[in-house]
Amino acid sequence: MKKGRNLIFRCYNSILIFLLGVLGYSCDKDNGSDNPVCLYGVPYAKYTVQGKVTSEANSQPIPGIKVGMGAASASTANDGSYSITIDKAEVENPVYPIAFEDVDGAANGEFTSSNLTADFKNAAFTPGGNAWERKATIEMNVKLKPKK
Repeated sequence: MKKGRNLIFRCYNSILIFLLGVLGYSCDKDNGSDNPVCLYGVPYAKYTVQGKVTSEANSQPIPGIKVGMGAASASTANDGSYSITIDKAEVENPVYPIAFEDVDGAANGEFTSSNLTADFKNAAFTPGGNAWERKATIEMNVKLKPKK
């Protein structure tokens, strides 16, 4: 009878530990106090790339350039500046392709597209809005070549 009860408790504990791990329940003692903080969720980050897009020929800012990173996209402002953010991204592999594309035709001159990589591996992370969120911002200034 005692062996059967122990087997049931071990199975129950194994199932409970598995479910808590799958659901993302965890405790964190790295909060500056001696008491651990128990949390529910999965760590994530907000990655932001910002900078200016200028012409390689004359260093003038280029408005209207489409900037795409993952599913997010933005256009450069009149001063060539842009800011694009991926929200709730994975923390494990923080490397994203980023594309710069002239979509306005001859309105501001025509420029070749450029594909770069936004690498957040060595970026400084800051705390976000909750215990699981982290934020990182990198600066990428880009010079596009005019089409001939």
